[in-house]
Amino acid sequence: MLFENQQIDTNKLPKLEEVEYLPLLNNYKYLVMIQWTIFVLFLAGLFLGFHTIQEESLPFISILGFYSGLTVLYILRLFLIIKAFPLKGYSLRQHDIIFRTGLIIRKITSIPFNRIQHSEVRQSFLARLLKITRLKIYTAGGSTSDLSIHGLSPNEAARIKDFLSKTVASHE
Repeated sequence: MLFENQQIDTNKLPKLEEVEYLPLLNNYKYLVMIQWTIFVLFLAGLFLGFHTIQEESLPFISILGFYSGLTVLYILRLFLIIKAFPLKGYSLRQHDIIFRTGLIIRKITSIPFNRIQHSEVRQSFLARLLKITRLKIYTAGGSTSDLSIHGLSPNEAARIKDFLSKTVASHE
């Protein structure tokens, strides 16, 4: 038997631009904004605590510079969260699941069903309050090739997890 390695016409491949991505729940955007706010408030409190236990007080310009920089960083990150959110989405196709993200660095991750080992649904305390979940998909390629889709409704995440479980079982 001779080895053959025929060339593939790339024009006949499916176009990724034609994939219709399903959006994430809007509450996920608010969750990320709340988490960022809590982190910034923690940093501000840490700096304030550090400043108050110092025997020598810091110059006013240093304090003003820190809080001004933190405020600019906070506003810039909120802007990026709002602008990047509409670009995130997921899609289930016949043989794989795709997740798209990124404003500055765009990333599209596609995981074939036959590479999926298992999946789970996770929900933090804040996410539970906002009625959103995260679907975590574990693959045979190790932790670097795993996929997390945040911002799903609990029902949608459970339905996708159930679908993946049945589909993965049929590929074995």
